[in-house]
Amino acid sequence: MISLSFVVMPPKIALVGIPIETVPLQDEGYVICAYIPGMTTQARELIVDKAKKQGILIEDLKEVYLGEHYEVGYNIDRLDGIPVGLKNIVKAVDMKKLEEARKQILEKSKGYDLIVAVGASHLGAIILYEDNDIVARLDYHTDFKDKENLVYGFNSYMDWVKQNIRNLDVTNYFAKPAKNDPIFGRLASDTNDKHYTSANHFDIDVDCFDLRYFIQDVFKHEKGSSGVTPETVLSMIREAKLNKLGIWEYRPSRDSNKAGLDFIVNSIIAATSN
Repeated sequence: MISLSFVVMPPKIALVGIPIETVPLQDEGYVICAYIPGMTTQARELIVDKAKKQGILIEDLKEVYLGEHYEVGYNIDRLDGIPVGLKNIVKAVDMKKLEEARKQILEKSKGYDLIVAVGASHLGAIILYEDNDIVARLDYHTDFKDKENLVYGFNSYMDWVKQNIRNLDVTNYFAKPAKNDPIFGRLASDTNDKHYTSANHFDIDVDCFDLRYFIQDVFKHEKGSSGVTPETVLSMIREAKLNKLGIWEYRPSRDSNKAGLDFIVNSIIAATSN
């Protein structure tokens, strides 16, 4: 009798950082959507190290190229921002370079079972969007203004998605728009809306989580608590078959008890274990 044995290969997982941050100008009332080299280094290192300790190997593709490297020379905090006099130290995002990075990452993603993107600004999420995606978008906000010729950046990246991606199916979970706020795609009333089970792409803003988890402290839940737990989202991911996972608005310095880091690694495990 011939005995056949099969070797189950571990999933190929890649991680990429999108080095963009929303930088408020103190006393000016507006923000710069800036390219900050090294912005995701700490987050990527933490994710790769924690995953490795759990037996999950992740290839770190480093940060996408958004321009020549430069030294910021100032500790930029998302809430504190920078003094107006220092506004020239940061470089605004070049959308053409971001769009080119998107094409390169999507091409690379074909060689992996799962590609994970992480960044502090949700604008970076366009890096994973492509034609014919089925997206579960998890966010307290809509990030959509439904305007032409918009300067993309703070709270508007879904306008770029609408104008550039074809045949897209997006279901928004946990969003709490005001009565007349536009929203791109459908708005799920709760997780009983099972569109997420068909999703190949989860686009997650960590501000969707209930604030008691202290995963972020930048955005308050001004329209009422989301009530969302990490386990709720992990259970959604387990029911889907993902090849793309974006984690946005994640800043290790504002992940007080590392619940966000735990969630990210657990979401990678959940996405590759079914």
